[in-house]
Amino acid sequence: MMDQPLRALAAYGGTAVVQIVGTDAWPALRQALARWIGQGDEQRELWALRHLDDTASEFESAEATEGEQIRVRRARAEAARWQAVIERTFDELNDAERARAADDLSEILPEQLVRNNEAGTVEVHVEGQGSVASGNVYHGHIFGHTSPGPEIDPHDDWPQES
Repeated sequence: MMDQPLRALAAYGGTAVVQIVGTDAWPALRQALARWIGQGDEQRELWALRHLDDTASEFESAEATEGEQIRVRRARAEAARWQAVIERTFDELNDAERARAADDLSEILPEQLVRNNEAGTVEVHVEGQGSVASGNVYHGHIFGHTSPGPEIDPHDDWPQES
């Protein structure tokens, strides 16, 4: 069972994806987050890159064809989806790896949000034994989802350990 600080960090990551997609900061976040999800596994990293590209494509097409309410729902769903991917990555790690991964992720996300933060505030604080994280992000339209996220589809093409 994942502890609450890691869940919060995962939610922060999911929200970062939908806030940064389509901006100048997107290519750097895309690459860094895919590398983080991969955790050294090239197949997982490629999976993440492909799905991050799908997210970007969906947002590009949504801008032109959908109303505001639909875009908000889509952003919430995408944030929840990426939160679930981040949580799944944490779940697959042992305690020591999880602590390192939390530190690595907290380094990736604030850096990307600060670069993209012209009109708002970013506060991130990480300390304690294991992994403890908290943060506030305010930037334009804020979309987020902090519930446990959607159920993980066992038929998803996430690379499986053999």
